[in-house]
Amino acid sequence: MLIAMGRKPREMNPNAILTASIYTGLTALVRLARKRVDKKTCKYLESILTHWSEARAEQKRRRESVGKSRLDFTPIKNAEANLRRFFLKILWHSTRRFGNNEFKRVYSWEEGTVGPLNALLNYLGARLRDLATTRYPFPEPEKFQIRKYSDGTKATIQKKHVSKYAHDDANETHWKAGYKGNRKFPTVLLTHPTLPGLDFVDMIRAHSVELVRQCFIHNVPRSDAHRYIRLLIHRLTPFLDYVYSEGKSGRNYF
Repeated sequence: MLIAMGRKPREMNPNAILTASIYTGLTALVRLARKRVDKKTCKYLESILTHWSEARAEQKRRRESVGKSRLDFTPIKNAEANLRRFFLKILWHSTRRFGNNEFKRVYSWEEGTVGPLNALLNYLGARLRDLATTRYPFPEPEKFQIRKYSDGTKATIQKKHVSKYAHDDANETHWKAGYKGNRKFPTVLLTHPTLPGLDFVDMIRAHSVELVRQCFIHNVPRSDAHRYIRLLIHRLTPFLDYVYSEGKSGRNYF
């Protein structure tokens, strides 16, 4: 995919961009969790630190064992869901003494009562989705088959090569969307296969969740909280631009 940054379009490397954004976003999440923890939420910080440490150690082990010809981002990507889940637990429990009685995500009234924290998180999610849709397009991802074997190992196979593995001893298979890696960057499988840009803008989700937490703690009116969310996203956009353009535009800090 060609992406226009300035006068001359350049070739886009989606796996490189997503590797940088996902790792940067999770690093920021860990840093924010360290700064916001208290006695009641320290157990969630410990879980975050454990998952993060194990993921990085496993990634390093795999890189050293197979070499650069088969870079592997799976340990980091697999840890992402757990890190974000425990980060939300810090949100729920650190706001309890300020009147919060919500402890799980509710995305619509069809699922249950949408309280003030979930309402702000839903508004944040909608703004991030809008940003991903309008500003950060990605090429159509390809399909990979994940084959799991009885010894616990897994293989990620491009769709065009799956027929070669039809008669091996895999006992479980499923499909994922993503971008194939190369000698410099690993294959990246997507959390949001129909909107890869959302995987990218998740880089600033933890910062935005922290803003939601502060708005709740300080009893900020909803309309003002919405304005602050939009303003934060606006101020972080140059950093997103920098990562998305691989340093060709934007700003490398915020």
